[in-house]
Amino acid sequence: MKIKDGVFFMNDPQKAPRVRITQDPNAEPVRVVVEDKDRNSPSVGCLAVVIFFSSLLGTLIGLGADIGDFIGSIGQIQEIINPPPTLCVAGSDTMLGSLSIGPKWEAKFEELHRVDVQINATGSTAGVRLATQGGCVDILAMSEPMTNPQYQAIQDANIEVQCAAEVGFDVVAFVTNINNPMVSDVRNPNNPNDTRPPIRPILFNEISGILRGTIRDWSQLSNWSGIKNTTNNPIIIWARPGSGTTEFVLNNIARFTITPETQFPPNALYLACESNEACLSKTLETQGSLYWVSIAWMKTQPPNYLRAVSILEGDVRPVNPLSETINLQEYPKTLIRPIYLYALKKAQTTPETLSIAETFMSFARGVDGQLLLEEVGFYTHFARPVEVAVPFPETYFQIREGQPRQICKTN
Repeated sequence: MKIKDGVFFMNDPQKAPRVRITQDPNAEPVRVVVEDKDRNSPSVGCLAVVIFFSSLLGTLIGLGADIGDFIGSIGQIQEIINPPPTLCVAGSDTMLGSLSIGPKWEAKFEELHRVDVQINATGSTAGVRLATQGGCVDILAMSEPMTNPQYQAIQDANIEVQCAAEVGFDVVAFVTNINNPMVSDVRNPNNPNDTRPPIRPILFNEISGILRGTIRDWSQLSNWSGIKNTTNNPIIIWARPGSGTTEFVLNNIARFTITPETQFPPNALYLACESNEACLSKTLETQGSLYWVSIAWMKTQPPNYLRAVSILEGDVRPVNPLSETINLQEYPKTLIRPIYLYALKKAQTTPETLSIAETFMSFARGVDGQLLLEEVGFYTHFARPVEVAVPFPETYFQIREGQPRQICKTN
């Protein structure tokens, strides 16, 4: 047998070739070299050897093609045998909802660290309750300051606030149904003398009166364009029980304190809804509705379905939160709120989990976390509006101007 240009030639077809398999170091991955030797051996044996090594070569080639999948499978097995530590982040739906900052923080933090971040957008108030009832809450997200009763409940459950910090700012806006004359251009296009403003702001004290129930009809508002002081345009207020945004609005604007027995001011017409999506749908389909919501969340919704109410407070000009980039220095300060993260330390919290929680806090407040925060419509804590209070449940975490921040306790 001779080999010329990669082709085999038999010198004597009556003789079976003797086959020797060797490794050629200059070829990849395997080269088969056949030498012609005089040997009266059955050709069947040679054929078997060739078939065997051909099969082996095919297997090696197939293994090389699937090596990526093979390595991936090993990684999956390792994850099962030695899973990453878990970090439970629960609380504010405004912060942790599917279209908000929570999922973005989750993806980026898992990319940077070997950890399984589990998000539970249950609401700020419900998040506190979940923690005190033994639920998995390593990081508590709240879209408003923690109240004294909430902090007391955490202490009573033998939970320590290990870290606390504002991670940004949110703006609350009020929305109504599309056909509400307060947000519709009712000017007569054929009357050049009709100089009524296309959008009529609501005075801040009027919003407060609506929420308390002293104003129950749209016609009682000073900028109402129709017949005044009728009972034909009742105000229906949609609200989410257990929501931090609800508690923030009722505390700061209605001056009403929620109790287990009374969720809403009794003199106003409140109807409960379960989520931002459900509340917005109810608002759009119900004439005369009013609902409050985070602007960051509102900007994720179809703009043609949204009608925001402009609020006029003092000498500050009314701002339409949907049509303008909001300058926090010009927006009503009562409608601006800090959003918070708290790292909670329970008796069963491991040092590893606590360390990961502290790292998550630093990540969320750092450049990477703040860039993601602004992407979804919140405002960075790097540009904190100085007139907006940022209270904490413990003096340890308070902002001290001109001093480095202490967001976590040292052990």
